[in-house]
Amino acid sequence: DFSINTFWEHSLGAAYFTEVVVNKLKLPADDDYYIGGLLHDIGKLVIYQFYPEEFKTIIKKQLDENLKDYEAEEAILGVTHPEIGTYLAERWKFKKEIIQSIGDHHKSSPSLAPSAAVVRISNLFTRAAGLCFPWDKRVFDIAGDPAWHILTTQKNEVVDVERMTFEITDETEKIK
Repeated sequence: DFSINTFWEHSLGAAYFTEVVVNKLKLPADDDYYIGGLLHDIGKLVIYQFYPEEFKTIIKKQLDENLKDYEAEEAILGVTHPEIGTYLAERWKFKKEIIQSIGDHHKSSPSLAPSAAVVRISNLFTRAAGLCFPWDKRVFDIAGDPAWHILTTQKNEVVDVERMTFEITDETEKIK
């Protein structure tokens, strides 16, 4: 079942981990990362609130067919939570970087904006740390993700993603 507490725990985790990722990778600080992390799944909350029966069907389809959440949403609703979140963020006149983070956090693309890349990687770390719904738990190849490559290509040092995963997992208790 959907739990609003789990939803916000995941969202706060993603927001918190944006700061951890930015600090560990020595990226320029920017509040847009945190806001993007906090609101990246806001479209899911809209689906849950306004389409509760479809939301249950989406979860069932996701589990039965081993689909990603946005794949099941597209199949059932014809629209995804990132698209809904993008629509809201545009209507609320959020900054472009926040809109990109909300809309692109599931895109595995080498052309992601840096803000979207930070939120994508933070979302993956959050899920890897177990701060997510049971049906969203998966194994991720963070080091092989194009968003990770975007964030680490400007570094003159090798970033050990495995070590960082353990360090981030240790941070999980601060969120709960």
